[in-house]
Amino acid sequence: MSLENDRYIVHVGSAAGITHGTQFYVYRDQSKLSKRKAPRTFVADQISLFYTSLKPLDDRPLKPLLNSPGAVIAKAGVRPDLVVHVPLKNQLAPLYEVMLKLLYNATPESYHFFFTEDSSKADISLDVSEDGVLSVKVLDERAAPHGFVKIPAEVPLKVDDIERFLISAANFYRQLNQSIANPETAKNITLSLVELISSPLDYDENGRPLKLPAGGELLVGGIADIQVDAWDDHVTLGYEITNNTAQDVYLHAFYFDHTELSIGQSRLFILSSLLRLNGLIDKIYPPPGEQTPIAKNGGTLRLGWGNGLDDIQYRFEIPEGQDIDIGFVKLMFSAAPVDLTSVVQRTVYRPPEEADGKQKMAEEMKMPSLLPPQDPDLEEVIGTSLYLLVQHRVPH
Repeated sequence: MSLENDRYIVHVGSAAGITHGTQFYVYRDQSKLSKRKAPRTFVADQISLFYTSLKPLDDRPLKPLLNSPGAVIAKAGVRPDLVVHVPLKNQLAPLYEVMLKLLYNATPESYHFFFTEDSSKADISLDVSEDGVLSVKVLDERAAPHGFVKIPAEVPLKVDDIERFLISAANFYRQLNQSIANPETAKNITLSLVELISSPLDYDENGRPLKLPAGGELLVGGIADIQVDAWDDHVTLGYEITNNTAQDVYLHAFYFDHTELSIGQSRLFILSSLLRLNGLIDKIYPPPGEQTPIAKNGGTLRLGWGNGLDDIQYRFEIPEGQDIDIGFVKLMFSAAPVDLTSVVQRTVYRPPEEADGKQKMAEEMKMPSLLPPQDPDLEEVIGTSLYLLVQHRVPH
């Protein structure tokens, strides 16, 4: 470390994973550690690729550094939005170019990336495939243990495509990992998930068959293991949210599709002619329009049952060529109506039916911003819950 322009500078920066909020213990002379009672604490101020300036947490003036100064991380900063395992290979030069750009242009407000050779700490791993494109291995400990270890679509080894993919992946994980811990909502707002079939005997007033449970509860410990018959192409699910808190709450639900890195939009999930947008189908609740709270002290909300006025069907499909698919249902609760549609993210991929049967990067797609969407309504959220949906294709 060094002292420059009345600032302590540590010779480590964003390339080594330093993020805003990181705190350091500073020792003016490491050889005298045993004689110091308590080191002085500083926080990361300005972070570059290989250097970080430090700001003291107190108002005392800085003292000159002595013979052997040093700094030790006392507290980690904000978690990077995306941690990527990257091996050292000459073929990955376009990826390294994007990595340097993302790290060099980092600000406190932008997405935070960390690139590492340690795969145990990463969300995803990027490597060059035999076809000369980037393959994406899933290391996320929530998904990989269930057998979802690779995103089917590959990324061209082109700077713009790599940058689009990394920014989209960073936003996907940032939104997925953002949570508001609230023991009250976690304990007293529950989600039930069941598979539904159409009744052969009972119909509503419009002549549509009523939906009936085809089995028991699918969610066990926050995880639903869903079996999809190889001869069928989908399974229809019904949700029931029960509010046992002492206040009315507004539900905001999003589906995070790990296969295509989309949030709240997909060709799958909800079948409803009223919810189509730009050729895609919304996977969010509530739909556009007036928001209705779930009543306190035992009020319930059913989604997907298709009975009465609720004509939405939550139909899950495993994309062609896959035997497993994984997604997350994120429930966000607010005490008043809010607009959280800024959470929605379109996929960077083209659907298989538009790309010779394979999921490929969308061409001529606008480069996403390095700045995450800012939504003041997120401050109105009082609690969140996250559930994992694992779909397996099974033999007939």
